Amino acid sequence: MSGDFQLQSQSFSQEALARMTEYEIPPTPINYAVWYGYVSNSVPGLRQMMDVLISNKRVLTEDLCAELYGRYFSHMDDGLVIQDAGMRLEHEVGRVIQWIDDVADGTAEFDVSLKSNMGELTQPEGLKNLRNIMETLLEESKKAYHNNQRLRAKLEETSSEIHSLREKVESVQKEALTDPLTGIANRKQFDMSLRNEAMHAMESGASLCLAFVDIDHFKLFNDKYGHPVGDRVLKLVADMLSKNIKGRDLAARYGGEEFVLMLPQTELEDAIQLCDQIRGTVADKVLRSKQSSEDYGRITISVGVGIFDPGERLSGFVERVDRCLYQAKGNGRNQVISQDMLKATVN
Repeated sequence: MSGDFQLQSQSFSQEALARMTEYEIPPTPINYAVWYGYVSNSVPGLRQMMDVLISNKRVLTEDLCAELYGRYFSHMDDGLVIQDAGMRLEHEVGRVIQWIDDVADGTAEFDVSLKSNMGELTQPEGLKNLRNIMETLLEESKKAYHNNQRLRAKLEETSSEIHSLREKVESVQKEALTDPLTGIANRKQFDMSLRNEAMHAMESGASLCLAFVDIDHFKLFNDKYGHPVGDRVLKLVADMLSKNIKGRDLAARYGGEEFVLMLPQTELEDAIQLCDQIRGTVADKVLRSKQSSEDYGRITISVGVGIFDPGERLSGFVERVDRCLYQAKGNGRNQVISQDMLKATVN
């Protein structure tokens, strides 16, 4: 099945490049994404619109492709779309380079054959005209070979540019999913990862735990010592969370002084134990001024922990864990409250 999909995808890629060549559209990732979407009919409405433009003999310029991209791909993640298009285009350019190499090898062999035959033709006077023809063919063969070499050089340059662009897109995408202050994942990456891990949990039957972490009295601390010290506190907590996760676990800044831990393939009891360990480690830290050695005191965190019930709405899962956090703060802070404890209190 995967083989059929690969062949079909390859066919779409070839047709997309052929169309771009026909309309003299530069092979950029955005242009390629538009034309791949057109030939594969994978983007609702795009094919119909482009068919109308083509039937009306509208010149399909690069600017028009950018306009179509903005209209029909705006609902998608730009980084992922461009990255995917760049990877496909880079692959196709690589295939074309290989094809040119094969053609060049054949041309070189043709040169050798012609030279060999011309050596035999130099003797008889009666074959003078035929020799002239062969010389012409040899000259044309040389031109074709050099043209192929120039084309190959251009394609290699394009492939290198696309590879560089893809690396830049990956870098920009990473920045878009990272909290700039703490360096850990941001809310956007958490939301994306939660959807993926919830789907995996339902398909595999594996457990999925979530923990909301809030820095106690952060606003008072921030107001008293200033934002630079407040930023140090945020970085400290983020660092503690990052050091205590592994594998597919994710630590993210949820917003303000609130963080979240996503723990796939982790049972609730283990998640509670991990969160309490982190809570204790943070509470043991003493924050001091780097310049004056002033003691800023200790910071503490409150944590709410829950486990995903396969099939439930993610909004309900997040809300339940958030209620655990709210109860932890209401009970005096610096503690971990799980959903089991929440149910016991409610009942």
